[in-house]
Amino acid sequence: MDRLIDSMIANRIIESSDKAIYEYGLRQGMVILINIFATVIIGLMMSMVWQSLLFMTAYIPLRMYSGGYHAQTQRTCFFLSISMVIISLLAMKYLQTSTITILSTGMVAGIIILRFAPMEDENKPLSKYEIKVYGKKAKILYAIELLIVIAMLLLEFQNAALCLAMSLFWVAGLVGISALGLKKSGDPST
Repeated sequence: MDRLIDSMIANRIIESSDKAIYEYGLRQGMVILINIFATVIIGLMMSMVWQSLLFMTAYIPLRMYSGGYHAQTQRTCFFLSISMVIISLLAMKYLQTSTITILSTGMVAGIIILRFAPMEDENKPLSKYEIKVYGKKAKILYAIELLIVIAMLLLEFQNAALCLAMSLFWVAGLVGISALGLKKSGDPST
């Protein structure tokens, strides 16, 4: 990675003063690619590739703007993310769900997301500007995803609706964990 950035600086593609920014961006990009690759592998192993991809497609953007609990290290984050995917796919595969359960999951998740998002975490603080912009985007994304859940249920694509509801569930859970943590610590801003 360092060689690539040094080559970009040598070829005047980027400024040397921006080296740290590009290093961070490339590192984060690699982490995202590794997570996506691992999710696809898990999906393949469980014969649930489209479910794993749909889950992550719904989860990632909403999670980005909703905030919530963030692990202290990238390694912990990776293992927690992989565990979340495995648990979600197992739940999708083995739990009996109904339209009411799926819709209720999405709506209860919405109560948490709409009330608390974006939720900063001690490992990922947000500026006032980010809070304003991310909050608006999180609410819009939640509404879109809930409407898609409803549409999938109406079209009788229950498995797709369940994938989306599971992503809403996890985002709400991570937001809720941070909300509870801030209230316990006595943070006056909550």
